[in-house]
Amino acid sequence: MMNIDLATVLMLELASSLTALLILAAASQRLPSSGLNDARGAMLALVPAFALQLEIVAGFVPEALAVTASNVFFWTSAALIFTSYARFAGATPPPRWPAAFVAGATVVFTALFHFGASHVARASFASLTIAVLLTASLVPLAREGGFRKEPSRRVSFLLILLVALPLWARFFLLVTRLRDDIAPLIPTLETALGFVPAVLLVQGYALAFLTMQRERGEALAEERAIVDELTSCLNRRALEERVRSELAYQARLHRPFAVLVVDLDQLQQINDEHGRAAGDAVLIAVAAALRMLLRPSDVVARSGAGEFCLLLRDSDVDTASAVAERVCATMRATPVAFARKSISLTVSVGVAGAAEGEDWQTLFRRLEAAVRRAKQEGRNRCVAAVPPSTSPPPPTAPPGDGAPTA
Repeated sequence: MMNIDLATVLMLELASSLTALLILAAASQRLPSSGLNDARGAMLALVPAFALQLEIVAGFVPEALAVTASNVFFWTSAALIFTSYARFAGATPPPRWPAAFVAGATVVFTALFHFGASHVARASFASLTIAVLLTASLVPLAREGGFRKEPSRRVSFLLILLVALPLWARFFLLVTRLRDDIAPLIPTLETALGFVPAVLLVQGYALAFLTMQRERGEALAEERAIVDELTSCLNRRALEERVRSELAYQARLHRPFAVLVVDLDQLQQINDEHGRAAGDAVLIAVAAALRMLLRPSDVVARSGAGEFCLLLRDSDVDTASAVAERVCATMRATPVAFARKSISLTVSVGVAGAAEGEDWQTLFRRLEAAVRRAKQEGRNRCVAAVPPSTSPPPPTAPPGDGAPTA
């Protein structure tokens, strides 16, 4: 009766592992690929593992061969589960120790059979090794604030924990019987502690992993909607929304708010002389330099082909003008290295403080006019935008610069 029940359980597990494999294999290609192939491999390894367990029950295959091969597939599956989570967490390349661990466990288990170790010793070793691999899988799931950034990781963490705990319990139960060269006194409990983890793993792992993948895919899609792909700055759409929010904040708390528009001089000339890839390298370098110059609370957005917009909360025009001068000086003094060439840069910067009740369209018209004036005055300079209903201020030439750069 026990064999029939065990065989039935194994057949269900075999069918479940095949179903999980099909679910992972059919996963949308639009999902992030990090760890997905490893997850498929983990479920694929369970298929022969459960099939060999069935052969052990039926007695068609020599026990030593079937038990050893079955455990090798279980270890491989656990190692691939660890690798799938490590890749998902960003490990590139993932750690290599699980493969060495599986190889070592195979050698030790084969030796146990060769030297006639008891069922208790072999089963305790198998439980220990699988429990170690699965427990190690908890680390990448929880690393670097993973639960906060991706809450779906908690489901996978809880699942693996619930799988590992019975295996640890089975290991300690078996260890207590090692001094007696007999099977455990509670065979039903031993069986339950061996197969309950398998049930949980097969039934839950694929769905939990795909849930993490979908959550990340949705987050990436949202990020792509607001982030410029080349420079990783906010894009124009996100910029407009952020400016509206900052203007509302200013109106509510009566705090200063300033905006800079930084326009690369002669970007088209750089593209023509050095190629489009060089122009892209320049844009990436400028974006990185701007982020370094600003406070964590400030915002950098790409507002045009060669144009960036800087939002400075709680900053008046004088403060923003000082920032603009630093931007001009930094760009002028920091050429971009590309293909063994040094590409010199200058920028024209428009500076404006938002007036009370001013909408973002009016603010940006003033900024665009300021940038045009900087270009007309010779580029490589900062110009303050014309305040509402006043005459234009004179352009500010770069400090220590003789004639403007053409």
